[in-house]
Amino acid sequence: MEAFNHWLLGYGMREEDIRRPVLFRDTGWLAGADIFTIAGGLIGQILLTKALFRSEYGLFVLLIDAFAVMFLLVDAGLPTIITRDVPKARHQASSIVHQTFKLQGILATFFVPIGMLVAIQLWPDAPLILLFACAGITIFHVFTYAPRSVLRALGEARQEAVVKVLERVITTTGYALLLSINSNNPSHYALAFLFGVIISMLYAMYQGSKHCRIAAGEKGQGNILLSDKKFLISALPFAVTLGIIPLIGRFEKFLLAYYENTESVAIFHVAFLAYLAGLTLPQAMRASLLPIMGELRGDWGKIKIEISKARNLAFRLLFFGIIFGIAAVYFLMKYAFPDYFSESYPLFLGLLIGWGFTMIAVPNYVAVQAGKNPWRFTIMLFGGVGIAIITGIIGIPLLGIWGAVISSVAGAIALLLLSIALTDNTQSIILEEE
Repeated sequence: MEAFNHWLLGYGMREEDIRRPVLFRDTGWLAGADIFTIAGGLIGQILLTKALFRSEYGLFVLLIDAFAVMFLLVDAGLPTIITRDVPKARHQASSIVHQTFKLQGILATFFVPIGMLVAIQLWPDAPLILLFACAGITIFHVFTYAPRSVLRALGEARQEAVVKVLERVITTTGYALLLSINSNNPSHYALAFLFGVIISMLYAMYQGSKHCRIAAGEKGQGNILLSDKKFLISALPFAVTLGIIPLIGRFEKFLLAYYENTESVAIFHVAFLAYLAGLTLPQAMRASLLPIMGELRGDWGKIKIEISKARNLAFRLLFFGIIFGIAAVYFLMKYAFPDYFSESYPLFLGLLIGWGFTMIAVPNYVAVQAGKNPWRFTIMLFGGVGIAIITGIIGIPLLGIWGAVISSVAGAIALLLLSIALTDNTQSIILEEE
């Protein structure tokens, strides 16, 4: 071990220099990467709308979303446990990541064949190459979550940021090259996306392995390793939650495809893409805050301080984000997308209301997620998405695309109210135990 410590010092890292999760720094890295990624994603969508017919573009979007839903249980909620618990026992980071890969691999051998059979039944006219490529995109995405999570938990959010940017640069470049040769085959664009995902996954695995080896040389601070069965059970609340999260934004598209057509899906998707660009901020804040609150788990006094810091940051960014979103997306919709997507801008303005509520909910959202009773997080997500689904089932047949917007906003409001209520309950439990 002494030799390893000398090697560690030679690597240029003293014990006091080892990075740990920090809210503002890590939020900056992840938000910056997400902004770049979403911007690249929007450029990619612009290229797709120019290369494909609206019906083909809508099908491409629908397939990606459908496979994401069908394969979501392969994640099993395990990467969330990595992010939450690794800061308490950094020396065991490598072991918990390897265990996660093993369990996810077993689940994938079950869900992937079933997902492919379902897709072939639902879209019998879709090219097999397109189906396999879209399936590959979603399943390889899942296998990037564990190394990305451990990087964030070890204070290397900057490397997770590189993973995200790398995928987007490769994918968007592939789209541009295909458009330059006048390709209008959706399968070709799906393969370009798949290539970007695979390269970013390999980079995430390399960086995750490297930093886990460094962390292995640190002094043991605790034990987070469990048997496979107990590990899966501990992640069960998050696995159940993962069955709900992908429905946000996707369920509306499925209903639009059913009640209207894939062109309506395409119009809503463009508006939702712009909305997702704004979600980079709350998503980055949640990702940065989780390992911090996970390390403080059970210490309500310190958690309360972190909630206050995050809430202040959210309110400071709220006004700026709304003004910037209104202006930036107006020019994007007007000059970047084809004219027949002009309907998407008013839809985005409606979705922007939901963004505001999502920002405000961040501190309480993570407090519930990192709390002593993770089932509260599951209840919170069930409630929020349940409200969105009920609103969509009622609203979309009556109002069409605007029903999808109302559904999304209703879900955001419900999540805010539930996160506040369940955080208060968490506080009471902790205070009673103390």
